[in-house]
Amino acid sequence: MNIGGVQINVGGGGAAPSPWSTSATSHRGQNGQSFTHECPPGGTLGTVWGTDVYSDDSSICSAAVHAGRVTLAQGGSVTVFVHPAARYAGSERNGVTTRQFATFPGSFAFTPAVAPEVTGPPGVTPATWTTSATQFRSMPGSRQQVWCPPEGSPGTVWGRGPFTDDSSICTAAVFAGRITFEEGGVVRLRPGPGRSEYRGATRNERDHPRLRGVPGLLRRLSLTGARRRTAVTGFHEIHSAMRGLSRLEPGSVFADDFRVVRKLARGGMGTVYLVEQLSTGCRRALKIMFAQTVDDGASRARFQQEAQVGARIESDNVVQVVAAGVDAGTGTPWLAMELLDGRDLAALVAADGPLGPATARAVLEQLGHALGAAHRVGVVHRDLKPENVFIAAPRRPGVPFTVKVLDFGVAKVLGEDVSGATTGAMGSPMWMSPEQARVTGRVKAATDVWALGLIAFWTLTGKYYWNATRAASPAMMDLLREILVDPIEPASERAARLGSPRGLPAGFDAWFAGCVARAPEARFRDGGAAVEALLPLLGDPPPAPGRRPPPWAVALGVATGTVVVGALILWMLLGR
Repeated sequence: MNIGGVQINVGGGGAAPSPWSTSATSHRGQNGQSFTHECPPGGTLGTVWGTDVYSDDSSICSAAVHAGRVTLAQGGSVTVFVHPAARYAGSERNGVTTRQFATFPGSFAFTPAVAPEVTGPPGVTPATWTTSATQFRSMPGSRQQVWCPPEGSPGTVWGRGPFTDDSSICTAAVFAGRITFEEGGVVRLRPGPGRSEYRGATRNERDHPRLRGVPGLLRRLSLTGARRRTAVTGFHEIHSAMRGLSRLEPGSVFADDFRVVRKLARGGMGTVYLVEQLSTGCRRALKIMFAQTVDDGASRARFQQEAQVGARIESDNVVQVVAAGVDAGTGTPWLAMELLDGRDLAALVAADGPLGPATARAVLEQLGHALGAAHRVGVVHRDLKPENVFIAAPRRPGVPFTVKVLDFGVAKVLGEDVSGATTGAMGSPMWMSPEQARVTGRVKAATDVWALGLIAFWTLTGKYYWNATRAASPAMMDLLREILVDPIEPASERAARLGSPRGLPAGFDAWFAGCVARAPEARFRDGGAAVEALLPLLGDPPPAPGRRPPPWAVALGVATGTVVVGALILWMLLGR
């Protein structure tokens, strides 16, 4: 039995009230044993597990409901392991102090029994996320997003351990199985309409200053089961009766044409597998939607758009979608894409440091080709960042590498409405333009130009432009203030102040200013025009055909044939 695991038979319903326990007290003195609890549809007389706030409730069925493992309407069963160190701790239900209830360390970590729903990408840095609900105290009723990076961030406690009480929104999402600690993700929520208030809390059994809570903010995910906790509501509706597939097994055949080799990654709205396409004999990257998102219209529209937009853009520098469809047996949408070998720009710079002008020129020139092709057909990427710029093995002789732009799942097709799939704030905070940060602003080709300027600065210096990314306790509000209000310092001055190991080429300041003007009409008109203006500043092009490629290109497997599958992970980074 996995300590901390929770096994749920979703929709098992129909059990009479008598077989199930209303709280952990039923296991007093039964440390080290496991038990299964039947949670009947509609709850039962005298219990409070189904429909209220439950700021603290040790009811096992309540905990399962709040974590999205069973529903009040359908019921289900919960298998619980009573930790050997289980003990009693104070508790209350709906603000009323009750008797002492047993606490099971780790018993309610809610490791996903089904594939978790993640609303955003892995790979976002700690500088862009918020650790608790305090950020939302003055924003009642407004939709917000919280970015949760992989592996957490220094000074936070959301990722590992029992975390018996923590108001961190990211912690709540992890406990509820909506994101994973390893991959991170994005949480979308709407604070309740009432005034914010303080409620006591502790973190990992240590007293913690009173944390700001938002009334009603986490109703379904108040994570009952141990001690006092601030509650956070407003996550996406949790579905327990689902169509679709939670996973594909190696060796199985999907949609009559794809033999599964192994799972590559999970994130965004789906899981990506390495597969062999039986009809062609080629290896592909196959992405299938999470079961939780199959019935969500906006998610399906965004998934479909990923295929349509890719086919619309005529460029060798955009990842090719070779096939798409819906599996007849399960109703699961899928995409089959070309398989790339190499690594993304973020990984390249992290490993090797900032690029020299010649290599940067080769990268940015091909990136400009992709953006120019997209903008010519009215497609705005909206989530341009180093993780979405993939440096792949070359497709033709004499070229050291091929740049592929990934993740058009959150793209905006100008003049079209994609069934709500492109509403709200889209983009990753560090690369987000002012019009994206304001949510209501209209995006256009110049939106991608803003991100392009920041990427060029980062590629040449190895440093993020925004000061907020280097704060000891980074806050989203500080980043937004820099994007929307603070003066934008010349690029060369910022690079020098940051101690960049490389200087910027002459003329870069003026070019950068033409990318990050706050008024979109003051920027370069599109990505192609911006890169065309940048190339002369970066000197001569990379080696001509026949010359030896740079060492890092060989490391990608260009010379050795080593395949590093990485593009697939990034193709899951759909909009939030």
